[in-house]
Amino acid sequence: MFRKVFITILILQFALIANAQSDCYYKLDKEKILANKNLDIFFKKLETDSFIIWNDKDKIPAYIMKQFNCISDNAKLANPSEKFEENDFVTDSTLPGRQLIFCAKSKNLFVLTYVHGGLAEHIHIVLMEFEKEKLVDVWCGVNIDELKDIKEIISFIKNNRDKEDGLNTNIIEL
Repeated sequence: MFRKVFITILILQFALIANAQSDCYYKLDKEKILANKNLDIFFKKLETDSFIIWNDKDKIPAYIMKQFNCISDNAKLANPSEKFEENDFVTDSTLPGRQLIFCAKSKNLFVLTYVHGGLAEHIHIVLMEFEKEKLVDVWCGVNIDELKDIKEIISFIKNNRDKEDGLNTNIIEL
């Protein structure tokens, strides 16, 4: 009897895990990101698109947040004025490990910058392209300066894209 119950629970657990992961259809192409193969397309959109801008994680559309959680291994964001874990030594496991700086959305592009705590606090830039609420491409980079608007992101990319490790390290971790 115990064995049947155990096997049933195990099967249900695997089914739930498989179902939960079914919405995570996009796989980061780390090689493409590190080589900036898709950066020109994103850069052009940053320069030409019109954006709606906000600084509140709760205003991020659900379909965007769902895909961000998928590609970031469920990274939790705090709002700019909220506390977050600023280092690798976790003192409060209820606090998010990242803090939102800025986000913006055009018709097909979502832009996000946030602080990531750790041994060396750093800033992530995440550019996500959507087609009808479906994630189709991602580029991300790392910086040490807070980028608070589209102009600062454009300037950062322009000034650092040709430098070795100028836009990202050799590791993609959101």
